[in-house]
Amino acid sequence: MIIATIILALLIGVSLLLMEVVVIPGFGICGIGGGLLTLFAYYITFSRYGTSWGIAAIAISIALFAILWYLLVNSRFSKVMHLNTTIDSHVSDEYDNNQITPGTHAIALTRMNLVGRIKIDGKEYEGRCITFVEAGTQLEVVGTEDNVVVVKATQSDCIDK
Repeated sequence: MIIATIILALLIGVSLLLMEVVVIPGFGICGIGGGLLTLFAYYITFSRYGTSWGIAAIAISIALFAILWYLLVNSRFSKVMHLNTTIDSHVSDEYDNNQITPGTHAIALTRMNLVGRIKIDGKEYEGRCITFVEAGTQLEVVGTEDNVVVVKATQSDCIDK
């Protein structure tokens, strides 16, 4: 009866620890329960059967963990749980290709509370201005920085705050 208790505690404990590591990441009930059950099995083995059987129980539980890990990681369940897609997108360098040079004229499409939408040659861009500018204000391109067109107002419609 005691041997069955030890084996069952090791099986359930190692399974709970494996579930904590692979399925439910974090430190929760499965990890604590699995750790306590495994330690309980070690304690009973060491106290009833001595050091050699206690060390054997530890070695068996480590081997059991490794085998179950291998089976779980190479199972169909693991293939479903892991993301296998790759991201092959990139940030476009549209401002370099569109010849947005300092001095180009633009118009504010939205109220620019330092950042807003602007239009240059019929195309919309994100713009940044050092002052607050109302929609419809004529702007002049100062440069580009981090895929944002830096502009300044050319009219006296600026709202300094």
